[in-house]
Amino acid sequence: MRKQIVFSIIILIVFILVNTSYLWEENSGIFAFVFGAFFMISFLIIGIIQLINIGVIIFKKKFGLKRILLNLFNIVLLTILFFNPNGIIKPKETREIYLEAFAEGAANCTTSLKLFKNKEFKELNICFGITSAKGTYRIENDTVYFDTKIVPEHSNRYFDFAVIKNKESEIIRFYKNDTIGKRLKIKLK
Repeated sequence: MRKQIVFSIIILIVFILVNTSYLWEENSGIFAFVFGAFFMISFLIIGIIQLINIGVIIFKKKFGLKRILLNLFNIVLLTILFFNPNGIIKPKETREIYLEAFAEGAANCTTSLKLFKNKEFKELNICFGITSAKGTYRIENDTVYFDTKIVPEHSNRYFDFAVIKNKESEIIRFYKNDTIGKRLKIKLK
């Protein structure tokens, strides 16, 4: 019975880690892939062990109330994880968005930039890891100037400014001496 309790605690810990991923996911960097693989393999192993536990209850006729309740608890948590692999808890953004832009690159890498009405910005890059940049911005005519507080991991700087080309088209981010820039398509509301 002690093994069953330890097994249920392990399932609960995995459940909590998955459902609180929004707290630590942005800071995981290159390890996001490792964590994802770890959770997937853990889920498969835990699922197989849970099937064995159900088999023990049915075929060895071990119908103890504690054993049945622990197994029901485990089945509920595993079912929730199966149908919601990104977690059931996702906090909503409370800041009002002024402008949102997005780009998808090779290998399904994505970049999203949000400029909020309170003059803060957040950029999230998902490509073989997760990195983010945060700070404040100011707009002069069609140019957005960034004051970066948090620089993306594995980088020593963030873009200095961006040019908005047609409010419904795209935003191009530049470094100080850059002539090409990096484009993002603006999402329409």
